[in-house]
Amino acid sequence: MSPGQLAWILSEIELGEDADPPGEVSVQELRAFLRQFQKEMSELAFPP
Repeated sequence: MSPGQLAWILSEIELGEDADPPGEVSVQELRAFLRQFQKEMSELAFPP
């Protein structure tokens, strides 16, 4: 799987307020992580 494909998959993930992430992670923290990771994968696939 290429970084571009992974970035696209990550962009399609939607976490509702009723999501129950494992551990001590809040939904907001998980969303922030996913956004940052997706950004990094996009930059790897499509460098500025």
